[in-house]
Amino acid sequence: MNVPLRIVLLEDIDTDAELLVRALKVDGLTVEVRHAKTRRGFEAMLREGGMDIILSDYSLPDIGGMEAYHMAAKLCPRVPFIFVTASLDEATAVQCMKAGASDYVLKDHLVRLGPAVRGALELQAKDNARLKSEAALRDRDALLQGILHSLPHQIAVLDNDGTIISVNESWSRYVNEHTLMDVPNASIGRNLLALWDEAADAGSVLARQARSAVREVLAGERGSFIMEHHCRLDNGENHWFSMVVSPLGTARGGAVVANHDITDRRCMEEATAVLEKRYRRFFEEDSSAGFVATPGGVVLDVNPAFAKLFEVPTNGGVDCPPLDRLTLGANHWPALTELLMERRKLEQHELQMLTARGREISVVGNIVGDFDENGTLTEVRGYLIDETALRDLESQFLQAQKMEAIGLLAGGVAHDFNNLLSAILGHTEFAAAGLGAEHPVHEDLQSIRKAGERAATLTRQLLAFSRRQILQPVILDLNSTVNELEKMLRRLIGEDIDLVASLAKDLGRVKADAGQIEQVIVNLAVNARDAMPHGGRLAIETANIDIGPQYAREHIGALPGPYVMLAVSDSGCGMDEQTASRIFEPFFTTKPEGKGTGLGLSTVYGIVKQSGGNITVYSEPGRGTTFKLYLPRVDAELPAADAHPAASFASFRGEETILLVEDDDGVRLLCKRILEGKGYTVIESRSGEGAVRVSECYPGIIHLLLSDIVIPGMPGPEAALKIREKRPDIRVVYMSGYTGNAALFLGSIGRKAAFIHKPFSPEELCKQVRRTLDADDTPASPQ
Repeated sequence: MNVPLRIVLLEDIDTDAELLVRALKVDGLTVEVRHAKTRRGFEAMLREGGMDIILSDYSLPDIGGMEAYHMAAKLCPRVPFIFVTASLDEATAVQCMKAGASDYVLKDHLVRLGPAVRGALELQAKDNARLKSEAALRDRDALLQGILHSLPHQIAVLDNDGTIISVNESWSRYVNEHTLMDVPNASIGRNLLALWDEAADAGSVLARQARSAVREVLAGERGSFIMEHHCRLDNGENHWFSMVVSPLGTARGGAVVANHDITDRRCMEEATAVLEKRYRRFFEEDSSAGFVATPGGVVLDVNPAFAKLFEVPTNGGVDCPPLDRLTLGANHWPALTELLMERRKLEQHELQMLTARGREISVVGNIVGDFDENGTLTEVRGYLIDETALRDLESQFLQAQKMEAIGLLAGGVAHDFNNLLSAILGHTEFAAAGLGAEHPVHEDLQSIRKAGERAATLTRQLLAFSRRQILQPVILDLNSTVNELEKMLRRLIGEDIDLVASLAKDLGRVKADAGQIEQVIVNLAVNARDAMPHGGRLAIETANIDIGPQYAREHIGALPGPYVMLAVSDSGCGMDEQTASRIFEPFFTTKPEGKGTGLGLSTVYGIVKQSGGNITVYSEPGRGTTFKLYLPRVDAELPAADAHPAASFASFRGEETILLVEDDDGVRLLCKRILEGKGYTVIESRSGEGAVRVSECYPGIIHLLLSDIVIPGMPGPEAALKIREKRPDIRVVYMSGYTGNAALFLGSIGRKAAFIHKPFSPEELCKQVRRTLDADDTPASPQ
């Protein structure tokens, strides 16, 4: 699609303006024209801006052509300006072009107008590109100059014969500090090689090598190099320099010399050599694995840390294998020394190595080369830190990411599966009710219903794994929970394990998600069963416990206060202290490969922590294991029993209006059929945005919003917030089998809201709707 060419046209005659526009369009230009007839209108358009080109008549009643041009040049200086006039003598045309107009076109020759416009725009584009390029060059030059002068090294640029043609501020400052001169850039114009020839130590080996190397670079016979040299300055001081020389890279040749005064470092090295014996103990006591080796990899010396890490004798490396046998992969010893000769020092270098006994380890460290005056590598020193454990943690992290991805996939599958199950179970209920218990297919329908319920259990397991369930904290009696689970636990652990429950009679209440607490007990029971492959005893105990400050200080994460304790003990194989310290780590398992995921106890730990509690483990090899859970004790009564426990499905009727929001057609139509069959008026929407629009347009009262949580676009809780802005008394029932991030909205609209988990039966849906409508103040939405 062509973008219209935005044109400001100054023309007092409408017919002429139309002819100009037609000529442009005939020429194939797509234009958007703003037409001004007067000086005031023209000036207003210029001030408004946004044009690509200006076309103007030369002779107008209240403004002259040149005056119009100068006004445009002032207000829109970079917009092309073309005169389009009936007549323009050659002298006037030349005057206009000299003033800066892009072109002029005679009205009796408008066939030129299109090419003139294109030419002006192309010229402007080239001019803009040129200006941009020039600005970029200036910026780059300023940047390079800034970098050059900000560097602490003394840098000089040499001509092809060694004459200094430019220096940075560090060079000038250094020369002035160490000579009798006090003139900015005093070195410029002097020949660096000649200065070195005149130096007092010009005959030394290093001085000759430095001059020779620089001459080779200037002659194009050598590339960049780094070397250290010393010379005597004009003030008589001897100084050492680290010098980097590189070809200038220009057609006329030349080189860049970067000097860094390393006199202090060299003096320190000499002092260190004198004190080497005194500081030997630092090498011996260093926690990093230190070694000294020849360039060929023969180990000359190691410290105790190296001997311990690499499992070699502590005899100074005499019996240590050569380093080419201990290094692996791309960083094997020959490649390492080659890299070291190039860089002279490798910092924080990562290596894969082998111990003398063949154990693979990951290390990181500094490796330093010692070089003689000729630049030959004479010795290699290394200081290595074992990071094998860190690499193992990285592997665990990658595994955790994989499990998280699987969890997201499982949650998504469960969401879609729950919608299908809702429709399957709902229509199965309708079919069974319509045909009656005596119908030949009634038994088949019951089999379908039972299979659907088993599938629903599977989706709940998927959601528990992916941690995408909505938490529904309620007041619980742990004794009742244990009693309700006891029959299932006996089947789960097998007949060869005795289950003993010792439950406190005066046990306090806790507030937690009942399903999550059941999962904790089941997980601990399964873990205990696996620890007793030949049978044993599983004990479950409850008690009221008051945690004091001393216990809280000794147990990280515990807070003083009243708690309810749930202890699960087994008589199994037990664990040693090291294993017990890692038992709650994700993916850590003592079971054989393929027999456990290592997620069971980490899930227990997460649920307990999420419920505001704490968990500890006590175990000894051969003496079993005890897990103790401490959940905060609350002063609250158990939820009242259903006021109408025996109410039948037929009694859950009503005449209220319900706004139904569900993107899945099967679930939406099923819910509508169920509710309309009970007398409710149902208005429906497939999206959150649509529900808001329906609410705004519906003239009557909407008593209840029945909405899925996860719907495309606006999530259900967000739609509920917007609907409540105008209908503050509307009740809300959320339904979902998978919440995703939409669960974050639930806490913000808890009043007069409830939740029903997919898949649900028609009876469960009608019961929840009726309860929510009849409640005086429905409790906060589950979180």
